[in-house]
Amino acid sequence: MDKYYEYVYELEPNEEEKIIDQFIKYGFNSFYIEEDVESSQTFLKIYVKTEEQIKDILDLFSKFGLKLLSKKITEESKWLEESTTPV
Repeated sequence: MDKYYEYVYELEPNEEEKIIDQFIKYGFNSFYIEEDVESSQTFLKIYVKTEEQIKDILDLFSKFGLKLLSKKITEESKWLEESTTPV
């Protein structure tokens, strides 16, 4: 199973559409946006195979001032399970 670096950022709701537009523009689709209903927070999760790949994305993030909350190594099957598990 392939391993990925997972980066989790806090996302302001008004930035969501702008960031998605930038990802589409650059052809990046390894991300997931999660909304926590209880806390009213929105999170952006990004998945890359190498740490070098995140450097290009960080250039985009500098425009939005996103706050990094966590970084870990995960497997594709695990993050797919997490993103589809009902709450």
